[in-house]
Amino acid sequence: MIDGKKVIALIPSRSGSKGLPNKNILDFLGKPLMAWSIEAAKRSRYVDRTILSTDSKEIANQGLIYGAEVPFLRPEEISRDSSTSMEVVKHAIDYVYSQTSEKYEILVLLEPTSPLRTSVDLDQALEKLVMHTDAKSLVSLGQVDSQHSRIQVGISGEGFVKVPPSEKMYKHKRRQDLPKNFFLDGSLYISYIDDLLETETFVQDKTLAVIMPKWKTIEIDDEYDYEMAIFLAKRFLV
Repeated sequence: MIDGKKVIALIPSRSGSKGLPNKNILDFLGKPLMAWSIEAAKRSRYVDRTILSTDSKEIANQGLIYGAEVPFLRPEEISRDSSTSMEVVKHAIDYVYSQTSEKYEILVLLEPTSPLRTSVDLDQALEKLVMHTDAKSLVSLGQVDSQHSRIQVGISGEGFVKVPPSEKMYKHKRRQDLPKNFFLDGSLYISYIDDLLETETFVQDKTLAVIMPKWKTIEIDDEYDYEMAIFLAKRFLV
């Protein structure tokens, strides 16, 4: 609980994954990948409940070992490649509210694919959210560096480089001269539950941002990301 408000942490961990099969339970420095997100929530000073949403009994059993609640198995219709995070969130909230009269005000979505985020990051983000009384949600961002949109180009059907329509020709731009751009890095999605259910998005009209260090912004989608995240965890976390 923070500022009198109860907090739920939700870890979505379905069984299907095309880029990296079974990635949520792949070994990550001696623990299943998803365990790092479960433990970040469990070590938080403010999270009241840590719930794992999965369609897999194997994943559910692993989640229980690391301290998550697994009060349900996620239905097949919201466990497909095309299923959205909001479908998963709404299902979990509906289930919790159907089982208890307790009121939870804040939901934290912790993607297992961002294992470098810690309980300290989570607690500082929650503190920032409740401190700004007008804010409705908070997301973590990474700063765009070498892949800045101003130096991106396309490729034509004939194989030629295409510059953006607003440019007559490509002109090299120094990175330090480019305006700062950011991307949703996937580490933290936090919102007041009522606002989340109303807007069905974590990025609302009054959404705060926390900027993550570059090494924490990696999101594991394939083998390269996985190996790089292990290297970074060894270098900075353990």
